Amino acid sequence: MTSEAGVKANRAYVWVWLPEAQAPVVAGVLRRDTRGGHGFAYGRSYLQREDAISLFPDELPPQAGEQRQRDDDLPSCLRDAAPDAWGRRVIINRLTGRRGQHAALVDLTELTYLLESGSERIGALDFQSSSSHYRPRESAEASLDDLLDAALRLEHGEPLSPALALALQHGTSSSMCSAATPTTTRAITPPSGTAGPIGSHRPMTFARSCAPAGRRARRCC
Repeated sequence: MTSEAGVKANRAYVWVWLPEAQAPVVAGVLRRDTRGGHGFAYGRSYLQREDAISLFPDELPPQAGEQRQRDDDLPSCLRDAAPDAWGRRVIINRLTGRRGQHAALVDLTELTYLLESGSERIGALDFQSSSSHYRPRESAEASLDDLLDAALRLEHGEPLSPALALALQHGTSSSMCSAATPTTTRAITPPSGTAGPIGSHRPMTFARSCAPAGRRARRCC
């Protein structure tokens, strides 16, 4: 596999929307070491908050110091917020320009995928490169026909216009809603002989975020 060192991230700050909050706060930092292992540490200021909550008590109890899983992998409550195979292909295309079968040769870190995926994800988490300034990674508005065209172009290794590339930002996070209406659902027919997100057995649906504008789902991992 090809290592894209210039776009590999080894640190990400985890931001969380606390219950009933209108803005996120930084909860801690996720680091990747030189061996590929991951450790998470809550921020001191976060632990001092009266309304601080655990991201997931079974994995990341609210305590000081770095916490690691037994297998040194990402905690599952943070991994669940990462993009799926389709979202990763969109991110690889945006960062490296590789498309189609060539995208499978790119090796990015999990933290890179977390930092480059859209902020409109299900749950109450987001990942940022800064611990002091929150900058949401928004996507552009696009019609279903535009999204379908962009998805098929990416699958076939064809270039995307800047507008279509920005529209696909919405599909890089776990933000697809199951409550799509018939007018906002479109099944994508897999190209012959393909596999993966477009060539899966289940239809792919595009839908806007279920949460009202300016609001986030108040659910952690």
